[in-house]
Amino acid sequence: MWRLVFCFAIFIAGCRVGLPVSEVSFVDDSSIEDVGMIGGGVDLLTIELPFFTGYEATCPQGANGGYSHTSSSTRYDVDFDTPNDKRDPVFAPVGGVAYTHTESRTRNYGEHINIDQGDGTYVILAHLDDIFVDNGEEVAAGQLLGFEGHTGMASGDHVHIGRHSGSALLKGEYGTSLNALAFNAIDESIGASVTKMTTELSCDISTGHTYQSTLPTPQWHPSGSLLKLPDSSTVYLLDGFTMRPFLNEGAFTSWKYDWDDIVLISSDETSCFAMGDAVRTDGMVTAVYDSSSIGAWLLVGSPTDPNRYRQNIISAGATTVLATWGISATSLSSLPSSSSVGLSLSNYPALMELATFRDGSLVSTVEYSDVYVMEGGAAIPVANWDTFLLMGFANRTVYELSERDFDDLVDIVGNCETDSYCIANNDVTTCGGDTEDVPGTYPGEGVGGVESEEWVPGAVSGVGLEIWWHLEQEADWITISGEFTNENNYGYGWTQNITWSTWSDELYFSIADMGSRDSFRYSYAFAVDAVENWSCLGPFPPGELTGTPFARYNGTEIDVSVVEDPGSDGCGLQVSIP
Repeated sequence: MWRLVFCFAIFIAGCRVGLPVSEVSFVDDSSIEDVGMIGGGVDLLTIELPFFTGYEATCPQGANGGYSHTSSSTRYDVDFDTPNDKRDPVFAPVGGVAYTHTESRTRNYGEHINIDQGDGTYVILAHLDDIFVDNGEEVAAGQLLGFEGHTGMASGDHVHIGRHSGSALLKGEYGTSLNALAFNAIDESIGASVTKMTTELSCDISTGHTYQSTLPTPQWHPSGSLLKLPDSSTVYLLDGFTMRPFLNEGAFTSWKYDWDDIVLISSDETSCFAMGDAVRTDGMVTAVYDSSSIGAWLLVGSPTDPNRYRQNIISAGATTVLATWGISATSLSSLPSSSSVGLSLSNYPALMELATFRDGSLVSTVEYSDVYVMEGGAAIPVANWDTFLLMGFANRTVYELSERDFDDLVDIVGNCETDSYCIANNDVTTCGGDTEDVPGTYPGEGVGGVESEEWVPGAVSGVGLEIWWHLEQEADWITISGEFTNENNYGYGWTQNITWSTWSDELYFSIADMGSRDSFRYSYAFAVDAVENWSCLGPFPPGELTGTPFARYNGTEIDVSVVEDPGSDGCGLQVSIP
C-alpha cells in the first residue's frame, strides 16, 4: 500500500501505543524568510499579526515609542491594542519553539512567550493574561497560544510584540530588541495589504493606524475530535460538523474518552460548526470475549441505548483498536466474558463491519512515519508537521501498529500526493474544512459531488443498505435522520443527526445490519444561503421531492418511496428491503 512520508524526520518508529508525539524531536526553520540582510548579519523576518484573519487592532505605540519602548529590550518592538473588557485569543504569528515565562505577572513583560527561531533570535509576545502551550513546545504559525491581557508593566490590554536577539529561555527583558522584523497586514487607513517593518508602522495612542490581520488560524477539526474553549469547562465531541457538549464529567468518562486528547480552540472556530444535543451520562464502551460464538466483540452504548451495537474484533491490531476506544487489553482472550460483566450479546445488534479505530483517533505504523486521523473506517493522512501542530495535536497520543495489521483493518487510505482525502493547512484554516480535499462522509471516492451532466451515486461498499441524496446546488449543510424497522415491525426509534455533510451537494449513508423485509424511513434537512428546507415537502399525498434520492441493497438498486410523516401531513422517504 502506498504511504505518504512526511517531508521532515519524525522518527516515530521509536513510539509505542500511548506515546505522546510531544516526546518526538522535530526541527523546522521554514518560518524564517530570507529577504535580505539587516545590519549585524541578521536576516529580516516577516510575520503576521498574532490574531485571526479579519481581526483589527490599532498600533498605539511603535518603535522608539514615547512611553516605554526606549530601552535596549524594547526599542524596536510594537504594541497592538486589544479590548479591556474581554480576553481575545492570541495566535502564533510564526512557527518555532515556544518558551513560556510566567515568573512574574506584575513586572516588566508579565506573562509572555518567546518563540525561538533557531538562529539566535526569538519573537516575543508579551503582557498575556493566560498561556495555553507548554514550555519548550514546538508551535506552528496560526496555532492558538493564549489570551491577551495587561500583565506586567501595562496599564491596559494589548499585545507587545518584537524580535529579540539572545536566549529565548530567558525572560524578554534580557534580550536585545532588533530592527529586523516586518509584518504582513492590511492597513485600514488605505484599505490595502502592506508589508512594513516595525519602524515603518504608523503608531500613536491617538492617531495610530488600525491594522487587520491576515493570519490563517484553525477553523476546522476532524470528526471525533474533543474540543474545549479555554475559558469554559464544557468539553464538546465534534460529531461530523456538529459540536455536542458532554453533559458532565460522568458523560465524558462513560464513553471512555481520554482527557489528554482534548484540544483547545477559539470561539472564532466554534462559529463554523452547528451546536447539537448533549452527550448524556448513559454511555458505555466495553469489549468481551465469547469463545462459544465468533470470538471477541466491541460493545458500544448502554443496554438501553436505542443506537447500541456490537462489532466483531479480529486479531489483527486488536489491542491497538481497543486502545483507541479507551480499553486496555493484552490480547482478545484476556477480555472478560459477556456473562461476567452482566451483558447479553443478543441485546446488541451486530453490525456487518468489523470493529476498527475510533473516529478522531490518531494512528501510525511501525514501518512508516505517516500519521492518520481515523474517521468512518478511513485513514486520512496529515500532510505535514505544521498541520499537525496547527490542530493542537502535539500532546495527543498516536497509536501504533504494524503495517500488515493496518492494511487488514483499513480499506480506504487518503493520499496527500494526489490531494485525495488529505488534511493540509488549507483544510484546517477553512471554516468547515476544505470539502474538496477532506470528505464529510465515508466511505468511498465519488461521494460528495459528481462533475458529470447526469448525476450517478459514487461507487462505495456495495454491502448492506446504501442510500444517497443529491441536490442540484451546493448546500450550507445537509443532515439525515431516520427510523429503522425490522420485519417484525420492531422500531429502533427515530434517530437524529445520524451523519452530517457540509457545503456539499450530496450525502451518502450506509446501514450494514439490515436484512430481508426490514425498512428505513428517513428525511434530509438542508440549508441553501441560510434558508432551511427538507428533502420532501408536504402535503402528502402526493408530496414533492427536493433533490434526487437513490438506494441500493447489497449492490442492487431498490426503490425509494415517498411516504406520509406520521402525525402530520408532511412527508419523508422510505426504503424497504425485498
